[in-house]
Amino acid sequence: MRPRQRLRRARPGRRDPKFFQGKPYFVVAPPAPGRCENEGSYPAVDTATGDVFTAYEFNIFTNLFPPCNGAATPTADVMTKTPLSCLPLDTFAACSGPAAKASVPITSLIATPIPGYNRFSSNDFPRLAVSDRYGTVSMVWNDARFNPLGDILLQSFHTASLAPVQVHPVILNQPGTGAVHMFPAVRTATAAGRLDVAWYSRTSPTTALTSVDAVLGVSPLTTSTPSSTVRITTVPSDWLTSTSIIVPNFGDYIDDALVTTGTPPYVGGTLFVAWSDGRFSVPQPFEAHLPG
Repeated sequence: MRPRQRLRRARPGRRDPKFFQGKPYFVVAPPAPGRCENEGSYPAVDTATGDVFTAYEFNIFTNLFPPCNGAATPTADVMTKTPLSCLPLDTFAACSGPAAKASVPITSLIATPIPGYNRFSSNDFPRLAVSDRYGTVSMVWNDARFNPLGDILLQSFHTASLAPVQVHPVILNQPGTGAVHMFPAVRTATAAGRLDVAWYSRTSPTTALTSVDAVLGVSPLTTSTPSSTVRITTVPSDWLTSTSIIVPNFGDYIDDALVTTGTPPYVGGTLFVAWSDGRFSVPQPFEAHLPG
């Protein structure tokens, strides 16, 4: 005699996909009051604890006009922390939102024209990296508070509480030239817990010749500008003569990361930097690697 089989009818419930249609697993940032725009989210994971940190820009583009009260509402880069315990492998997260949040008011480059950049102006999206050695999560972004064409700023936070480490953000590029510094990249801390940060750079405010520079081995606890930068590119790109059928022709297509290993802290000694390069008059992806 064959075993008797029963047809089980699906009931709406916790695991019925139709029941959850439209509801996300986890919301890092709910819609902001006044229809202010949140954009440019970027995550980093603490490999020691599994906690997830996410940064994004608040009031980008909406800082130019209503309904977000235009420039009357401060623009900020926001950092959030979500513990691993909130993020089970299930239909929904175990928490209603991040456990902690911190923000840094910024001076946006959104209304600043960048010669040769065919999207007209920059964004100010943050990038971040966790350093278990120092117990910090650090955020970098471009900011016009000291230079209308942008400096690269760093602000670190304690991973436990998101309390700020520095009283004021620190400039990473060599200041005083008035030139463009924008679209920074940082992803992983070194085995010593230090940061390698790369960005697009120009030598003066009157040129569209663009290179990629970096600072290597920056302490997340630093309160002073590094003494020197490293030039990553061997040839500068003239973005006024680089033809592109897409917008933007270059931009936040830049990142850096250390080679991974199979044991803690899971990073090796080689830093890879990738960016969009116009040296052949048409944007192309380029990569360089060096000791991190």
